[in-house]
Amino acid sequence: MSRYLITFVFLGIALGIGAAEQKQEVPKEAKTTAEILKVVESVKGFGTISSCEFRSAAERTFVVWFNPYSGRAACHVHGYHFDRKVERWVQFIGRSIEGTHDVSVEVGRVLTIRNVSGEVLFKDEPKKSGSAP
Repeated sequence: MSRYLITFVFLGIALGIGAAEQKQEVPKEAKTTAEILKVVESVKGFGTISSCEFRSAAERTFVVWFNPYSGRAACHVHGYHFDRKVERWVQFIGRSIEGTHDVSVEVGRVLTIRNVSGEVLFKDEPKKSGSAP
């Protein structure tokens, strides 16, 4: 009887560990920034979330980033443009940036992401054709 109980406990632990490792992904699209933040909060693990939103007559951009590690200099950055045709936020950047525990985000006609030393890590240039001025 105790053999069955021990087997059941170990099986339960193994399945629990496997389920814990299967985390939900950050959404590729969302109706609101609140939806994006809700999912990011559930997947981030350790650390806090930072975000910024930019609105102009021509476009809307939302960027969220976080460092889910203790003792590792790396940030996860996710950026979204608002698609007015479908009324949804659509992800255009989703990456892990190594070598910095935090980033600064400059949003406008060009999205620029810098590390804590001010070095440019990512720059999203405006689209050459079919984009709003």
